[in-house]
Amino acid sequence: MRFIAFDLETTGTLPGVDRIVEIGAVRFVNGNVDAIYSTLVDPRIPIPPDAS
Repeated sequence: MRFIAFDLETTGTLPGVDRIVEIGAVRFVNGNVDAIYSTLVDPRIPIPPDAS
């Protein structure tokens, strides 16, 4: 079985207000990690101290 697990990190919890700052993904094949991806995203707003 193959699947991809995604993870998004944001500046907060309010949709439409807060922004994505990191995107991560892990691809699994037969229960084993096959590939990992991670990238940072410029949210174009200040990141609140409690978001880190």
